[in-house]
Parts: sequence; structure tokens; C-alpha cells
Amino acid sequence: MKRIALVFCILTVFIAGCGTPVITLTEDERSTIVTYASGVLLKYNRAADKGLTSATLSEEEETTEEKSAEETATDEEETTDASSESSEETSYAPDSDAVAIEEVLELNGLDIEYDSISYMQTFSEGDYFDMSAASGNTYQVLTIKLTNNTSSKISVDILNQNPTLTYEINGESYKAMTTVLSEDFHNMQTSVAAGKSKTAVLITEVSEDDSIDAESIILYATVNGTKGCVTLL
Repeated sequence: MKRIALVFCILTVFIAGCGTPVITLTEDERSTIVTYASGVLLKYNRAADKGLTSATLSEEEETTEEKSAEETATDEEETTDASSESSEETSYAPDSDAVAIEEVLELNGLDIEYDSISYMQTFSEGDYFDMSAASGNTYQVLTIKLTNNTSSKISVDILNQNPTLTYEINGESYKAMTTVLSEDFHNMQTSVAAGKSKTAVLITEVSEDDSIDAESIILYATVNGTKGCVTLL
């Protein structure tokens, strides 16, 4: 109340005009007048808060930023998990109980490699033999290459070993047909000179809808209960 009375008196003096003596104020009195006048202006000025920083708004902004950072971190974790799951799904490994296929087929010194994979409705050899896939089916022809990286000739006799030949493409298993084709890997009886290569095929009849892009190919050969394998892709 004293502050209000003081302010009122001072204002009254100012309003009274030039005839009134000038009042000299102390520093404390000036401070009191300024503080009170500011309070009155802020109390009755509806737009006063537009020029001020809102503490509540700052807190909300900080909370929003924190939530945004947490959501970003969560999204990154989910992306990492998805990438890991994707990597696991597309990782194809050979059977753990399989030995090297060269050991099973007595092909030590030869490297068995992927050459190509193709699909065809008919398969023929010369003018004396041909075969056609059933309606709605096609032949999946896997061509492999045997390379002799030694300095000596290596003999190959797959026919007399009578192996069961299977292969996996992208994790799906196929059993190779036994045919009378001389190119058939089942029938291979030959020799590979030093530094040279020879090819052979494995044929499977599949649905026309089974044509796929090979990302992984694993070849298996089983002789007398012993399984061997080689990763071609």
C-alpha cells in the first residue's frame, strides 16, 4: 500500500503542471515505481506474453525433441534387426556332416565349379537321342566345370561309382535325373589334361514356374552312404 501511495503522489505532482517544484527521487524510489508500473502493464496487457519466452512451451519442445530422438533410435534398431534377419534368411550353408565332394568321387586335384544354369523344353544329343519335358514342365540344366589345376592328367570315372546326385538352389533341393546322355555327370568317364577343363550337366524336370535366379548352389554326391558336397555359388 505504501508503494501505491508513493506512486500516486508522484503522479499527482506530475499532473499538477509546471508550477509544482521538481521532486528529486532516490534510487530505491525509482526502482519501486518502475517495478510497480511494469507489473500493472503486464497484468492488463493481454498480448504481453507474445513478447516473452514461454517456459511451458520450452518444456514441451524439449519433450518433443526427446521423443523424436527416442523414435529415431528405435527405428534405427528395427532397421538393424531387419537387416540381420534378412542376412540370416539368405545365408545358405552345406550340410555339416558332408565331406569334400572330391574325396567322395575320387576327384582329388580337380576343382568342380559352377558354369551356368538354363531352362529348356527339350534336350537332345546328336541325331540319335532327345527327350521332352511334360506339359507345363521344363528341364532345369545345371552345367558344372571340372578343372585340372595340377601338372598331370587326372582320370574321371563317375559312372562306376553310381552316385546319388542332388543340388540345392537358394536352399531348395533338387535330385538330378539319370539319363543316357554322354554329357550327364552320372555317366562321366574321361580324363582331364593338366591345366584343362571339361563340362558336365545335371538335369532335373521342374515346373515352368520354378525358374528362379540362383543366389546359392550347393552340389551333393552320395556314394555308399558317404555324402560329399561343394559350394558352386
